[in-house]
Amino acid sequence: MAERGLNTQAELEHFLDCFNRQDVDGIMEYFVDEGVFQTPAGPNADGNAVQGKAAVHAYFTKMFADMPDMHFGQDRHWAMGDFAVSEWLLTGTRQDGTRLETWGTDHFHLRDGRIVLKNTYLKLVR
Repeated sequence: MAERGLNTQAELEHFLDCFNRQDVDGIMEYFVDEGVFQTPAGPNADGNAVQGKAAVHAYFTKMFADMPDMHFGQDRHWAMGDFAVSEWLLTGTRQDGTRLETWGTDHFHLRDGRIVLKNTYLKLVR
């Protein structure tokens, strides 16, 4: 699997496109082996840490199965050395029929352009 980096706006756009295509292998090309996905919800104030490529791959695979029409749009991206940010509008329908539409961001901590930490934040919809 080729390794990619999130050093540019174009690469950040490609990374988000991997989510819209539900291309989990493509997403994983951007992570270091010990990379962490910090979920937007979980048992702790900082969500839940999913660590390592295998665990992150399994998490995203399950996430896409739960929301097969998941889409990230109206996106904007910034890359600044070892830090990058993506902002997007998430829409989709969960398997239980619940419709989701919420703004969110990903904050990326990078090493040589690859993801060490992907920390996701979502607006609460009430």
